[in-house]
Amino acid sequence: MKMSFHIGENEIILFDEWHTMSWDGLGWSMVGIILLTSIYEGLKSYRDHLYINVTRLKKNTGNSRESFDVITKGSTVQK
Repeated sequence: MKMSFHIGENEIILFDEWHTMSWDGLGWSMVGIILLTSIYEGLKSYRDHLYINVTRLKKNTGNSRESFDVITKGSTVQK
């Protein structure tokens, strides 16, 4: 597998099934990759945000069950 930076009209991107046949296809593939990476980074940031809020709630209340109830807006989970 070629592991260098290159650009051309007929390229394989990430997988053998994902290949471009024109400059338009290459451009749309770039847009798709940028969109996917933006979604991925957004999900990572949201996960970090949730983690910080949960640890802050646990620290303030001292009870993980109580923290869970606060996070889920008062709903309880049946065992």
